[in-house]
Amino acid sequence: MALCLGGLRAQSSPEESDPGQAAEVVEEAAEEPEKVVLTEAEAKAVELYKEQMMAIRTWLEEWVHSAHASEASAYRIPVLLSEKLGKVTTEGLPAKISEPFAALKKNIDSQAELNKDLPEDDAEAMEWMANQLTDEKWTARNENLRAEQSELQNNLVYAADACGAGLESDLFQSTELSMYEDRWVVILGTHKKFEDAKAEAMKVAEAIQVHFTLRDMIFDSKGLRYPDDFEDEVFAGQYVQRSNNYWSEGDETMESFISVEMSSGYEGFEPGHYMGVASIAESPEDAAKLVEQVKEHAPGAHVKKALMYFGCSR
Repeated sequence: MALCLGGLRAQSSPEESDPGQAAEVVEEAAEEPEKVVLTEAEAKAVELYKEQMMAIRTWLEEWVHSAHASEASAYRIPVLLSEKLGKVTTEGLPAKISEPFAALKKNIDSQAELNKDLPEDDAEAMEWMANQLTDEKWTARNENLRAEQSELQNNLVYAADACGAGLESDLFQSTELSMYEDRWVVILGTHKKFEDAKAEAMKVAEAIQVHFTLRDMIFDSKGLRYPDDFEDEVFAGQYVQRSNNYWSEGDETMESFISVEMSSGYEGFEPGHYMGVASIAESPEDAAKLVEQVKEHAPGAHVKKALMYFGCSR
């Protein structure tokens, strides 16, 4: 089965790795900003900021991709975005976020000012824009602001990431952070030994009548991994995390299966364990439903949230 390279993590086995060591990443990752220690008040302000910014990011994505997003609609974004950013609560935010946010907002406000006279009618708006583009001074100002916006956006994203709000700050989904999404891992149980995790996974798979697979991986003295002669040489000899619920064997494609995974492959999970995994759910509700389904056969079943890379599929 073809694998997506992207930012997937290749891991060593719990037996041969130090649980305290961070997982090795196949691709060289960008240097992470030093994390900021927030006060209780700042943490609350950041949570509100994240909620408001994610709402704007969702709106912006829907606006751009909706059937109504004509070229004229795109020209309206600065004015609409300026209004929405003006409603974001910045009081109590650490300067690490508030300062680059203010700089980006100032830029968007300036773009909105340039486009404030854009007519509501799409045809008239396009004619207005065509006329504006013949004005060299207006065009130069517009191009400079848009170029500056890109730099300011990146500044905000990476500064906010140090406070745990980078993903929400990436309004235009222009940075690597936009390639990550939350998923909810349905775990049957965690075990120090691969054999125990596999036995539990196979038992539950048989009980609920879903397929069990190691996803072409093997388990030997080196741990859970792809064979050294695996068709994708990038992952040969490595463990790669499961990130979805699709698996193909021959002509059959499955939309659900149970597998054994390594906890070190998932950000925020305690390393050094093997896990029976029943699903990588896209919502906590879907995950909770499956947990109820398997609880009878796996009393320790639970859900754990993970931030996962989906760059190749975006």
